[in-house]
Amino acid sequence: MRFVAFQSEEATAILPALADYQPDRQLIVLSDDGRLYLGDGAWIMCFYALADYREWAQRLSNTRLAPAGQASV
Repeated sequence: MRFVAFQSEEATAILPALADYQPDRQLIVLSDDGRLYLGDGAWIMCFYALADYREWAQRLSNTRLAPAGQASV
């Protein structure tokens, strides 16, 4: 996992579309295979990337619980 500020030149180089994106303090995740995750899905992907929280990611990926993933962080 690597964190990059969305306003940085590095972020724009990785994902040029970020230059036109105005996030409202949301997390953006770009996976190794090029998939883009925003909002609740991005939080769940961060949990999944951490071995100790993978089970939580699977639980929170349930559509009823997905909003709780962001609230709990």
